[in-house]
Amino acid sequence: MASSHICASTGTSRPRPEVVLGVWHRPCRHIRIAAAARQRKEPEGWGRELDTFARAFGGAFLFGIPLLYTQETWNIGTYLDAGQLLLFLGLAFVVVFALSHMSGFRLAPDRHRFSVDLEETVQALAVGAVGGLVVMVSLARLGPDDPPEQWARLVALQTVPLSIGAALGNAFLAEGGSRVSGDDPPPAAAWKALGADVLATAFGAFFVCFNIAPTEEIQLLASEMSPLHLVALIGLSLVVGYAIVFEAEFLGIGRRRAQTGPFQHPVTETVLSYCVALMVAAGLLFLLGRVEPGDPIRDVVAQTIVLGLPATIGGAAGRLVA
Repeated sequence: MASSHICASTGTSRPRPEVVLGVWHRPCRHIRIAAAARQRKEPEGWGRELDTFARAFGGAFLFGIPLLYTQETWNIGTYLDAGQLLLFLGLAFVVVFALSHMSGFRLAPDRHRFSVDLEETVQALAVGAVGGLVVMVSLARLGPDDPPEQWARLVALQTVPLSIGAALGNAFLAEGGSRVSGDDPPPAAAWKALGADVLATAFGAFFVCFNIAPTEEIQLLASEMSPLHLVALIGLSLVVGYAIVFEAEFLGIGRRRAQTGPFQHPVTETVLSYCVALMVAAGLLFLLGRVEPGDPIRDVVAQTIVLGLPATIGGAAGRLVA
């Protein structure tokens, strides 16, 4: 027969907590939510593949975004010859293969097989190429008037940092990867969780944007982007922010899925965090003198949206480690 104890808050007799599968089950709502989050059914088939590539793209953008906003990188891609680009890609292949062997973006039980490492290396390079292509088109660095060789050179060059970032994502941030995260803490109350998310987003956005906001690239990009490019960049920012936090299986995913409240739903949290990232981006642009109160509203909005992508990525990283 199960023993009982007296609850200090109500004075009533309740069953003692029992240990089931190593988890203490108490009549507390947050413990039940956290246990349910940990016992979530793992995705299979296409669902697992989507999680895998979300993790790869998340790592690519987390670690590679600074070089995507560097004018020198854009210029180098216009004059490097084919041999030099192949050398860069060859070096990237070696680095990504080594990282994949240690801890790539797939959580595979047969991780150290040569065929698995080779397959993941090729996939990481493909992730880098697709990510670089999407960002370069969204930032108006590539367009229909550019010759095919310029497309190939610029995308090939952006593939290098993004593919390395894809391989690094699991090594540093994935649950079940090489870094041991332990059990997630119990979810906080809704308003407390909201405040923590806002602060973590703001700090992460500030940390990433402070290195990018003072540069000339933001004004240059904003002046050359059409309204369609800006809308595409908003969509890309929202998708990347959502994927990093909720689909990439990075640290804290169980805790985040267990949070409750109107602003803890993945969609509402993503939109709210994007708004916070935009406010941080706009504030930095004003503080650093890149925009002024008398500037045309179109220029201010365009620069804020351009800086909003790295701000969103930084904010997502901040919420991961908060």
